[in-house]
Amino acid sequence: MQHKPARIKTTDLSKTALVITAAGKGVRFGGYKQIAPLNGKPLIVHAIEAFFGLPFHSRIIVLPPKMLTDNTWRSIVTKDPHAAEFEVVAGKDDRAGSVRAGIANAPRSCEFIVVHDGVRPFPPLQAMMDGLVVVKSEPDVAGAIVCSPVTDTIKRAPRGSMFVQRTEDRDDLRRAETPQVAKRDLLMQALSSVKPGDPPPTDEAEALERMKLKVALFSHDGFNPKITTPQDLIMAQSFIASSAETQVPAGE
Repeated sequence: MQHKPARIKTTDLSKTALVITAAGKGVRFGGYKQIAPLNGKPLIVHAIEAFFGLPFHSRIIVLPPKMLTDNTWRSIVTKDPHAAEFEVVAGKDDRAGSVRAGIANAPRSCEFIVVHDGVRPFPPLQAMMDGLVVVKSEPDVAGAIVCSPVTDTIKRAPRGSMFVQRTEDRDDLRRAETPQVAKRDLLMQALSSVKPGDPPPTDEAEALERMKLKVALFSHDGFNPKITTPQDLIMAQSFIASSAETQVPAGE
């Protein structure tokens, strides 16, 4: 199952680099989830193929260092030619460091960065494009993220407490996802400003937020899960099967 880039309204990508982050160790998953099989292919390949046909200036993938020294990535490239289009970079110990490493390998002519989690196989491409248009055209907007509404009732409780403190207004809440888009220099500045001992930003948007920079939200009504557990992988497989039956393209 692949996205269909020809069916979305695109913007000029000649100064934009795509960075796919897949440097996680998969502790909760029990191993490298980015190479777990999904519909006959490694999970990371689904993320790679989703962007096929979009003319980014550069394509970079950030992987665990070990995957660069064994035959794992080489085997993926051999079987999937789209993977060969990516420059490979070794990841760091945290997300901010891995994203910095990826951006640092993009040519200086790339003024904009798209960051996507390699374990999200169904990125909403139109929402990403809409965000990129705003980031490129609005001087006061540093970044944009794709998101989806929060439909569950959310309770707040102090850490370690078994008692509800209050119920949050879910109308004001959004589920942050990727792709996330940003002006390159501002994102590098934000990620580089994280000091040792600081709580690491959980995504690129949070790094920008800490610098009081404006981040836009672009909602979508697709299915954009982050595969974290084996159960998530089963759910993604079921989605592919049901989408094939109804002929509904994933992420649209």
